[in-house]
Amino acid sequence: MRFENPTKWELFLDGFHNICYALECYNDGHRWGYGEFWEALSSGWYGEYIYPYDDLHHPYLSDERVLRLGK
Repeated sequence: MRFENPTKWELFLDGFHNICYALECYNDGHRWGYGEFWEALSSGWYGEYIYPYDDLHHPYLSDERVLRLGK
């Protein structure tokens, strides 16, 4: 789900959707393997905190990321 100017509620719902996706990957471990569960958990972290990865869902720099990147 992508929002142009997300509110806190919309950001919460998007994060909750990501958590549900990670749990779904965990429950499907017999079919896809449990590695998918850990990748689903860490994909949001990669998108937000590790340069040069970009967050595909929210293309903006958070205050914390600006501090980490020194920009």
